[in-house]
Amino acid sequence: MRILLAVGCDDYQRAAKLSGAVKDARSVFSALVGDQEHQYSPEQSRLLASPTAEHLRTSLAEILYNNTNITVFTLYFAGHAVVFDETLYIAPIDTLTDRIPATAIGFPDILRTTAGARPKQANFIIDACNSAGLGFDIGSILKRTIVGNSDTMGISFVASAAAEETAKETIEGGRFTIEFTRILRGDAFVQQARPFLSLAEIAQQIQAQGTIENQTISYWTLNLQGPNLFAKNPYFSGSAQTTDRIVAQVQRQTIGTGVHVAEFKSALAKILDGVDERALSRTLESAFSKIEPEQRTPLIYGLAEGLAIELSEANDRFLETRVYNVLCGQLLGLCPTNARTLAINELIEWHTSASRRALAQLNDAMATDRNALMLDSLSDLYELPIRLSDILGQCALFFFSQSKFSESDSKLVSDVVQKILARYGNSILALTDDQATGFLLFLEMCRRKGWSKYSEEVIGRLYHDMHENFAKCGAYSLGVEQRLLLLTERYQHSFSITKDIYNFPSDLATVILSFCALAKLDEAVDRSLISIDHTSINYFIPDNFDRFGLNEGLVGTNYTITLGRDFWRCIDLRRILLNDLLPRLNASSSSLSWQDSFCSVASALALRDRLPWHIVHKHAAEISL
Repeated sequence: MRILLAVGCDDYQRAAKLSGAVKDARSVFSALVGDQEHQYSPEQSRLLASPTAEHLRTSLAEILYNNTNITVFTLYFAGHAVVFDETLYIAPIDTLTDRIPATAIGFPDILRTTAGARPKQANFIIDACNSAGLGFDIGSILKRTIVGNSDTMGISFVASAAAEETAKETIEGGRFTIEFTRILRGDAFVQQARPFLSLAEIAQQIQAQGTIENQTISYWTLNLQGPNLFAKNPYFSGSAQTTDRIVAQVQRQTIGTGVHVAEFKSALAKILDGVDERALSRTLESAFSKIEPEQRTPLIYGLAEGLAIELSEANDRFLETRVYNVLCGQLLGLCPTNARTLAINELIEWHTSASRRALAQLNDAMATDRNALMLDSLSDLYELPIRLSDILGQCALFFFSQSKFSESDSKLVSDVVQKILARYGNSILALTDDQATGFLLFLEMCRRKGWSKYSEEVIGRLYHDMHENFAKCGAYSLGVEQRLLLLTERYQHSFSITKDIYNFPSDLATVILSFCALAKLDEAVDRSLISIDHTSINYFIPDNFDRFGLNEGLVGTNYTITLGRDFWRCIDLRRILLNDLLPRLNASSSSLSWQDSFCSVASALALRDRLPWHIVHKHAAEISL
């Protein structure tokens, strides 16, 4: 069941009267409510014109508690609103301006009332002055005192004006609501790929149009119930069966994240400040493991959809793709195969768009700022080389996320790589195993694209640095003190090996030597291999790739070979790779769909301590050594 409560207040008794708020409420009600499939119920939905506080409270309670199995509840309010003591109050017509807390309705009270009724999804649209003041209340949404035991409610908000701005009116109505209802009626296009429009993407579309000046649109989403079903998409090009399946899936949701809900939601709320992919993966995995397997896919999909808008505005250009990488691993490892297909397809599309946007922004930034990737800190001696490997890995993920890589996308990646090598080439260093996955993906992309110019420069720089440092590469996730020890030994060219800061065998050394062999750099490398004799390299072949993105240890087989015992030259290693190891790796992943394979690769870049060797294929040109 879908229920709308549309409220417009014009006839204020003790405050300035308005002329368009009731008209706005009627316009939204008319656009959303009807007898067609998946519109809001005309019997249960209500339109309130200039209600008192008592009337509004009573109507809200009756709508929510006299109806059961509410899939979507939406509250639209147009009228006066005010922020008092960092709380947003919406003003019914009998509000006294000198007694706001006593006579207006605080937004936290609305949230408590709504959460107690357990709708699957709740949407709040406030077209009023100061309406973004509800942002002050977002923190309270994460508290159990607000959500009670309603761990599963998906919540979305849109506010038409900042906390210190006014919401402008015209003869036709509020400027925001006019644009809002144009989209609902189909007069403006948003997208055609999904059967429902989410509240956040509508707000983003209005904001992108730039037709509303001096009025900041704000939106927040905490989606724990699958795709947001706010409104039917008039431009959806798919079948009715798809729409029905998505609605039925949300209606069946009985997710309970239990005692982990506070930790779970807090982790999501903190993402915009930056993300530790492994910590996020661990938190989500702990929460998802308490949920029935068939219920996990809609939850992961909802999180991705709900976070997409906020993540796209983050300072970290790649934050959105980093979070998607984690979610890809969760989908692959925790969701049944038949249930995750649709969600994975959507997530890969979002990943591709986010990568394209991030790389374009980075390309523009590097064109004007030669230090665009550097931080003003000595820590960049350690962090910049890792940052570069991560960005090159993100370039490769962008390539692997598409079955057909367009010329424009190819040029974008090429431009980014050229700028990185031209300006930061001296920071392409073999520092730590945290870099291994990024370089593996990048070098394999170069093999497939035929970009030998880029791959040879990167391999050459990495091999030279590894050789200069006696094939010593730092271990994963070193602490601050360990990083300092590693840098000290490197720049003093020390022969000592400080315990616990190096990996033997090193995954990064394995990547470097393997791609030296695959790129046939025999003449450049063979003569110097004697200086790093007895270096061991290791390949791990998982028994099952489905758990490649989870924190638990993987089950599989290690194949360790040693320079000077198992191979002596590049051609020897090349034979081992092409005739033995790569066929084994490719066979182990042969049952993976293209989408599942991408998820395994994306999650490997997120967690870093597992190498997706199965993405490295034996090319036709390599049959002859």
